[in-house]
Amino acid sequence: MAEQSPEAMEAQHPFDQRLESANTLNEVRQLFLDVFEARDAVGCGYAIQYANSLCSAAASATRTHPEVVSEMIDRLVLPFVELKKDSDDMSLRFSIDQDYLRKNISQWIYQYSYDEMCLVRESVLTVLEEKLRTKPQDCFFWCISRIGYRNSSVATLLWKMANGSGQHAAIAARTLIATGLDEAERDLILDRVQSKMGKAQFVELAELAIQEIVGPKRMDIAMLFLKHSFRQKESKRRLGQGLAISVVTRAVDRCDDDAKTHDEVWALLSKRGKEVSQSSEYGFRCNSAQVVNDYFVSFAAEMQQDNAERGHLNYIYLSRLQEFVKPAHLRGSRKFKNQEVAEWLEKIADRDTGHRGQFTTTSSELKPLAMAALLELGFQPDQAFIANAVAGESSGFVSQEVAKLLACSRISELPREILDLVSERPAVNVEVQSDDTADDRAEDSEHFSRQLGLIELTQSCRSRNAFEAMLEFGFTYEGRVLMATIDALSELAIARIEEGDDDVAEVLLENAQHGGDRIHRETALSVFCRLCWSGYVHGSQLSDLVRFAQDEEIEAHTRGEVLEAIARTKFDVSESSKTELWSLTNSTDETLRWRAFEVFIMRDWLDENSERVLLDRIQLAFTEGQLNVAEPESLMGWQAYLLGVLYQQDFQRFATAVSSVFLQARADVFYQLIRPVRRVGDTNPAKVITALASRILSLNTSYSTDTGLFSVLAELSPNLLLDFVGSASWQDWRVEGRAALCEAAETVLRQLRPRDTLGWMLPFIKDPSFQVRRSAYRVLSRIDHEQLFTSCRLWAGSKDREWERRSAESTEWLPTSLFSDDVLRSMEFQGHREPAVRDAFDGVLLRRRQRQWTESYTEKLFSLCRSESFDVGEALRLARAIAKLGDDATLTQIKQFVESSALSIGARNILKRAKKHLEKQWKQTTAKWPEPWSHEEGEIDLVDGLFVLEDGTKISGTMTLWRNHRYDQSEKYSWGGVAVDLSGKLGFHRKSREVRLEIAGRPTSEILIGNVQSSSWKGTAVQFHGQSAYPDRPLATTRQSAIFDQVVKLFGEMELGLTSEQTDRVANRIQPILEASDLAAMLKPNASQSERSLLHQEVGTILHAIGRELRDIPMCGIVMWQIASRLLAFESLELRLVPSEFDRFVALVTDEDENPPDELLLWLRQHAMPSDSAEISAQSLRND
Repeated sequence: MAEQSPEAMEAQHPFDQRLESANTLNEVRQLFLDVFEARDAVGCGYAIQYANSLCSAAASATRTHPEVVSEMIDRLVLPFVELKKDSDDMSLRFSIDQDYLRKNISQWIYQYSYDEMCLVRESVLTVLEEKLRTKPQDCFFWCISRIGYRNSSVATLLWKMANGSGQHAAIAARTLIATGLDEAERDLILDRVQSKMGKAQFVELAELAIQEIVGPKRMDIAMLFLKHSFRQKESKRRLGQGLAISVVTRAVDRCDDDAKTHDEVWALLSKRGKEVSQSSEYGFRCNSAQVVNDYFVSFAAEMQQDNAERGHLNYIYLSRLQEFVKPAHLRGSRKFKNQEVAEWLEKIADRDTGHRGQFTTTSSELKPLAMAALLELGFQPDQAFIANAVAGESSGFVSQEVAKLLACSRISELPREILDLVSERPAVNVEVQSDDTADDRAEDSEHFSRQLGLIELTQSCRSRNAFEAMLEFGFTYEGRVLMATIDALSELAIARIEEGDDDVAEVLLENAQHGGDRIHRETALSVFCRLCWSGYVHGSQLSDLVRFAQDEEIEAHTRGEVLEAIARTKFDVSESSKTELWSLTNSTDETLRWRAFEVFIMRDWLDENSERVLLDRIQLAFTEGQLNVAEPESLMGWQAYLLGVLYQQDFQRFATAVSSVFLQARADVFYQLIRPVRRVGDTNPAKVITALASRILSLNTSYSTDTGLFSVLAELSPNLLLDFVGSASWQDWRVEGRAALCEAAETVLRQLRPRDTLGWMLPFIKDPSFQVRRSAYRVLSRIDHEQLFTSCRLWAGSKDREWERRSAESTEWLPTSLFSDDVLRSMEFQGHREPAVRDAFDGVLLRRRQRQWTESYTEKLFSLCRSESFDVGEALRLARAIAKLGDDATLTQIKQFVESSALSIGARNILKRAKKHLEKQWKQTTAKWPEPWSHEEGEIDLVDGLFVLEDGTKISGTMTLWRNHRYDQSEKYSWGGVAVDLSGKLGFHRKSREVRLEIAGRPTSEILIGNVQSSSWKGTAVQFHGQSAYPDRPLATTRQSAIFDQVVKLFGEMELGLTSEQTDRVANRIQPILEASDLAAMLKPNASQSERSLLHQEVGTILHAIGRELRDIPMCGIVMWQIASRLLAFESLELRLVPSEFDRFVALVTDEDENPPDELLLWLRQHAMPSDSAEISAQSLRND
């Protein structure tokens, strides 16, 4: 944008101030007029920016006044749409802002309910039609295109213009395309394009028509257009040719069953090799085997050039090759043989990049790309290559990537340089110091990454030398051995035993007793224990376990592993040894104490006295003839774990205790019982399953959920899960919980095979969240695709926009083998009158094909991985394609396959690589969708909290916490979160990644800040991971129950006149909000500001939950005001407002959205103040 003069900046200043304070409709109107009047003084570019802000403000101000929208757009907004940029402004910003203004007009129209929206849209189109008839300008056509709809009158006018020879013929045709065409109309437009081919004023129309409506029919037009573009003079070719290639390849992407067309288009494009190769899309869209060959040949030709850009260009070529994942591409990769290409790739992968630092560059990316391409071509690295590529690489990050790729291949022996790096003691191990600089931390991170790569590479080699080198590992982190090292050594030990080495256990025992230092001795012992409980150790060597368990010089954690091995392994133990082991039940170390009890339970060594001690330790006592937990709320994880072990042995005896833990213990505690209950299976007593179901219900609210428990309930009690589905309570849950419930229902419906699967899925299909609807379509498709197809047909003809949109969405899940693309096209969604329906169908056909390819690739990859001697190159190609095309269902498939299959280490590494890249791709894909998508799993909780930085700065934010629980005390759990800092300060104030997290009513936690992304309108999105104990919510207590009773009593005192049914609904809505959340913990005097913020969120949720039941009673607004005031009075707060804001409050409270509107929360925060300073109290309002 042109540099602003002082005069212009001075003229803008008062408008900036007025913009911040403009709230009422009249203020917005006047500001529109004043800005337009001053457009010359402030500059047209800034006037457009103001208009965009005012347009959003006007949309908010007219939510309850749709009748004034068309008049405001006509008088106030369209004059800005017609503005021309200043003569000295050469930037693109003006055009972008004007397009954004047209988008704002469209969003303004579509914010209303469907019936209101139709009236508003008709009146706005009437205004625009009049403009086209009286003074047609391109900007008015663009407005209609943005709205995406044409009534019959506008359609008639546009067709008349499009068929004429006037200056607006082309843009009229483009507007028709943007508002949806049926098949006959598409042919008319394409005939027009074909007849005008080559005429300058119709080039943009041709580009749009080919991009949007050509393919698979009428591809001759696209080919003709491409050839014409290539014949242009050099001076006109560059930009036009690029656009032509782009639109034609988009058209050919719709022709995946037409191999001839794909080959013909690529034959044309390959003649413009350098221009085409720079894009990641052109080659990817052409499903031709020749694409891969031509890219490799171009790569080799570039390698022969001696110029400064060679490295960058080859990075582009190899990056593009990673994108080629269509069936013909993979066929081309299998057939490609070129020694010259292989030699060039080997040279790149073999040499040192010389890269330093943690930031990636083309040089640091090029080497791993070359390595991946080499392995896919069947390259088998020798020892010299491995040494140079990994040990000879300067960058620890690049070395790790290359090592992880090599770990996917079959390497019989590693070079001495690699083994030495694994076993040598580095001069300095990674230690975190409080005074570390950023450079220190980067160097530590690089060294850490290198070692992880070396460990993974060594683990993949099953040789004796690899085992011995890993046994002498040199790298530690803060004085401790990495779990990756222990895992690798265990894998190698088992591999050597399976190869016939009969001394592995003996070697480990020798090192455990006489190893060089404590860390190596205990690591050897830890691996020995794993061999024991895996069944690889027999005979007298097992008796050494008892001695190790008694050795107080061994770290308690390792002794705990020894006890675990004793518990899982059957061998004779003397009575004296049992006595020694029993003495450990009195150890001061928690792990030793509880593991010792586990030994006696698992080995069936308990007598009457020792059992009495055990039951007392885990708080079990007889109550009314039943063993029960005395205080479930205070139960610890180890106690619940041992209760689970006992339950597996005698589920009838311990059923009452397990039930009470499910109902009342902390989440991390009751999770210790999930596996035992699953192992008991169908024989679980009903009280246990009922208790689990009750706990699941209490965990799911509008702000919290646990996605992992629905599948457990589906497995244990299908009918109970169907009761969940059949109730209406889940419709108020968080979206992750609703989607997880829907996915779990698939297991039950497959098992029970009800006649009406659609009936069970219909509530999910009605859900406002696309994430939930998508799950429902997928479930219905897997169980009864014919019913899904019948429903699609029925909904498509309903004339109801929402059902038609759902019909368009659901077609994606019709099996391609049974329902061709032509069947879907016959439903005419791509030319539907409503833009929402067209948008829902956009990309459906392509995603169906990609899902079909992914399923085929996944089946082939799994088949390969089951074989000991699989083709590594083919497996890597398939893994790359799956990572590019797969979705959340593919991720689940990979996870389940790895967990249930005995696989070689190379196969596991390939699948791990596919999963990692697929997770990244899936997040990127869903981030581009118009509706929000949540990737969090496990326990999820929405809270308000504070980031406390090292200098004491406190930054507030709304946070979604997640926690992946452990099911066993020997496992690790993880937690973290995603926060939104609306102030945007976090990215600027933070010096250290280590930050404190404070959530009112919960323990303070330490977190590590990860990715921080700032947006001018979304705020700063912050990802973080927990570094200390999870900030658990307080358990429901008798005090919380009392508060619930107090709130219900409040409603009774107010004599609202509700029916008993309405009263029950209100109580059912608010009880989980009070008893299963932090609200009660926040209702205390002298709360801090952060606590009040959380209170407002909870009060807002309660108000919104009961608003639906109360809105029809007399004087609803006053009653809701009294309720809000009474709720806030629990914390000595009162509401303040001016009378003009009362209607706004009522509208927010009685809004019918599924979730409490953000505006209500903000409104409460703005208007709740300590009672002694409130401007207008609730009592004064009642007096008025």
